[in-house]
Amino acid sequence: MIEGTRPRPGDDLAGRLRALLDHGDRDTAVALFQAEVVGLPAHIIDGMRGSPMWGWFTGLAHTLPYDVILCRPGMRLPAGRLAAVTVPVLAIGGGASPPWLPAAARAAADAVPGGRYVTLDGQDHGVLQQPGALRPLLTSYFGAE
Repeated sequence: MIEGTRPRPGDDLAGRLRALLDHGDRDTAVALFQAEVVGLPAHIIDGMRGSPMWGWFTGLAHTLPYDVILCRPGMRLPAGRLAAVTVPVLAIGGGASPPWLPAAARAAADAVPGGRYVTLDGQDHGVLQQPGALRPLLTSYFGAE
């Protein structure tokens, strides 16, 4: 997360997620992550629980503490680690995403030497479910045209 774009999760978030998962409570772990990291309000999270995607989220719940640990307490951008990346990086932000998401993607690209940032107009985080929207950018970037 980029400073000033929204409140940071508590430094103890990874531990709280791990405790929930240790007790088998994948549902609450996902809800906690969605609330504190993604910043979704409770009514949106409650609505997501009824969607097919919720099962996908809970199936990956065991990875959430690792996401938090990799980004350090408070989900701070690991600029020092990113500065050491030596492979090409393309960070993509959606023009229809909450502003903090493309801001974080842009900051990640800026932290990587030679990193590149691109905004996909009209897209949000759900673009991952729309390969047709990503295909032209990715084939161009990887030289597969």
